[in-house]
Formats: sequence, structure tokens, C-alpha cells
Amino acid sequence: MICPNCHTEQYQHKFCNHCGENLQKLQEDGAQNKEAQLEVKNESVKSSNLVKEKLNIRKQTLQFTWNVDKLVLGKSMAMPLGVLTVMVVLAAIVAPLLNGSRIIKDYMYLFFTSTLHIGEQAAISLLSVMKLSMFDVLLAMHGGTINGTIWEDTGITPTTFVFQLPIILAIVFTITIVAVAFSVLKKFLHVSPMQKLVIVGVSAVVYSFVLIILLQILKPTYTINNYTFDVSYSMIGILFNSFMIVCIAGFIGFGPWKETNGEAKWLTVLQPLKRFFLTLLFLEAFISILMIITWFFTNPATLMAQPMSSPGTMWFVYRHDPLFYLLLPNIVLAEQLYAIGGTWQITTPLLGELIQVSNPFSINILTGSETVGLENAAAWTENIDSARFVWHPFALLLAFIYTVVKLPQKAAVMTKVYHGLAIAVLFGLLANWLTINFESQLGEGFAGFNALQVFVSTAIVVGIIYVVVFYVQKGLWKKRIGEES
Repeated sequence: MICPNCHTEQYQHKFCNHCGENLQKLQEDGAQNKEAQLEVKNESVKSSNLVKEKLNIRKQTLQFTWNVDKLVLGKSMAMPLGVLTVMVVLAAIVAPLLNGSRIIKDYMYLFFTSTLHIGEQAAISLLSVMKLSMFDVLLAMHGGTINGTIWEDTGITPTTFVFQLPIILAIVFTITIVAVAFSVLKKFLHVSPMQKLVIVGVSAVVYSFVLIILLQILKPTYTINNYTFDVSYSMIGILFNSFMIVCIAGFIGFGPWKETNGEAKWLTVLQPLKRFFLTLLFLEAFISILMIITWFFTNPATLMAQPMSSPGTMWFVYRHDPLFYLLLPNIVLAEQLYAIGGTWQITTPLLGELIQVSNPFSINILTGSETVGLENAAAWTENIDSARFVWHPFALLLAFIYTVVKLPQKAAVMTKVYHGLAIAVLFGLLANWLTINFESQLGEGFAGFNALQVFVSTAIVVGIIYVVVFYVQKGLWKKRIGEES
């Protein structure tokens, strides 16, 4: 070794031969210094690694784990393709079964002659070749809007129209099928709530655009003699409706939306709404059965004495037609909106002819009916007002109150506000889906509800129920305290 004092070379001596320095002590001190330096270096490395881990955790938190791998993304794109395959098969089975529907024939004839004014000969000719197709079934399952053009070879200006008649049961069936598919997909994926949102969004986009391609391939054209009827659809409407259907189904089938490490906490706030809507649908189905039983035991003369085509009248005429029972949920849900203050109205006489009414009118459970331009309007509105007090709207109102009361009443105020707004928004969307819209060269209008008015009336009713429940619980609590004291 080299003596650190005089820098002369030494050979295993305890002391330096030149200056006498204690070499053994210097060696021990050097070893201790090296150990201290090594410990400092190790601590520095540990501290650096800890900082990197904290930065990675913070980075993951800020990203909300939106990222999904290619395998999960592939499954989220394959799922809607499989569901659409099932939909096409079901449409191919259902379409032939409904081709003999008397409702379709009767109301298509009324629509052609009374609403479009195309003439009886043209209507009969077109109805003789028209058949319910997979296009019609798929369009109905997604709440689509029909764009039609009827023209003659003689050069007369063609008749064009836009018509929307959503069949709610078909839409609910579609939501159920997609929700089941999401529920099955959930078993093969282990993802966070935010990643679920990404999967639902991707699935909705793929589903919507593939459906558009299918409808473009399947849309029919009917030609007989000098008449041609070209059927199309609103592409934007289908894109929006199918996207919303998949999103709603994803919310139902991909749940529960539980909070994970503080992530997606707002989704758990909406979880009770699933139970709310399922309970309400069950009660509405039960009331529907009671309505049919009531009509069965009602005198037919009483049912046919209504001033317009009421649900009871339609049941008596078409009770053997399966399509009526597919349309019955439309009737029940419309009465549900009517029961909570929605105003049902017809804004054009072109649609009024379909239910034997020649003038526009409106009816509300609180304010009664109103009409303009009708002779002997007072007597007509009196007959309509007598129909306001049948039992089923009030039964549906009680069902709505019960389901709102069953929501968490001890939740935070803002949670209740979110619940109320969500119910009002969905009822507003339901009002839009239940409304029959019409537009042609002869005029335009709708038969149904104004979505904004239904939103406001729903929010008011939910608010009143919350206030009443709050004060009832407060009074019961004070009474209990007084009895204990």
C-alpha cells in the first residue's frame, strides 16, 4: 500500500518504515468511510425510486385510467357486431309474422288517404304490394323516422313526407338485448369504471354506424302500375337514437358502477335510478294487465261511445291483432306522462283524422281539454273531460309517487337534485320518443307531448314529493321525540 502521509510504498507493515505512521488505523478508517459513502448512495437511490413511484401514481390518477389495451378494445368493437347479427335474425323472424296485421292495413290506408290525400286508388295499389320488411322492424327497434316519397309516372308533383311512430316495446326490447350483451362482456373484462365508459362509447359508435350500413342495404322501394313508393329514413335520427340506446343499455348491463379509489364517484350517485326505473316498469306492466281485464268486462257500447279512438276502443276493435299488444306500452307510457302533468296534444288536423278528430286539441289531467275551430266545442270537450277521470292515469300517478319515495330519502340534497334531474331528463326523452311527428307539403305537426313541458312537469312533481316526504318524516321524528320525552 502507499502511505498517505509520506507517499512511500509499504509492504504489509503496521507502521510506515519511513515516517512511522500507523497504517492499520488508516486502513480501518478508510473502510468505515467507504461503508458510509455506500449507505449514502443507497439512501439516495431509494429516495429517487420513491419519488418516481409517487410521480407514476399521480400520473395514473390524473389520467383516470382511461386507457384500454387492444384486446379489450377489440372485444368492445366485436360485441355490437354480434348484437346486430342477433337483431337481423330476429327482424327476419318477426317481419313475416306481422305482415297480416289489421292495424297496419287500416292505418296505412287512413294515412295515405286522409293524411297524405293521395287518393283511394293509389292507396289500394300500394298497399297490395307493401310488406313489413326487416328494414321496418330494425327501424322500429331503434325509434327511427321514415322519409317517404310517392310519385306517379304521369309527372304529377311527388308527395313527400316525414313520419315518426316509435314503438316503445321494440326499443325496450333492443335495450334489453344490448344490456344482456354488456352483462356477458363484463364477465370477461376486469376494468375500472372510467374504462367501462370508454368501452360503452366505442361500442355505441360502432353499433350506430354499422346499423346505418345495414339500413342502407335493406331499405325498400315499392312499384305498381304508375305508382312508386320509395322508403328511406333519417340518418341523423338513427345515429342519435342507436347511440343513446347502447349507452343506456351499457349503464344497465355494465353495472354496478362502484367507486374505485375515488374514481368515477359521480356514477355511484346514479345507481339508485336503475332500481327506480325497473320498479316503475314492473308496476306499469301490472297496471297494463288490469286495463285489459277492465276492458274485457266493459260493455262494448260504452267503449265505442267515445268521441275519438280511445285505448279501450282500439282494444275492442283490434284485440285479436298481436300488433296492438306491441303498441300497448306506448299507450301506457303516454298515460304515465299524462298522469304526472304532461299535456297530450294534436297540432294538425292531418294527424287528427287518424283518431277521428278533425281539429287540433290538447288535454291535461289538471286543466282539461282545449280545442279551436270546432263546432259545438263545449259539448265535445265535456265528453273528453269525462274521460279524464278513468282510473288508470291515477293508478300510474300512484305508481310514480311510490317509486320516487323509494329513492334514498336520507341522501345529500345535491344527490336528490341529481336524481330528480335525471328522472326529468329521461321522461323528457321518453316524451320525445312517444310523440308522432309528421311533415309533408300539406303541413306539419305532431301528436303527443312537448318534451320541455314534460321535463318541467316531472321536475315539479318530483320536487313536491321530496318536500312532502321531508316534512312527513320531520313530523314523525318530532312525534317520536315527544313520546320518548
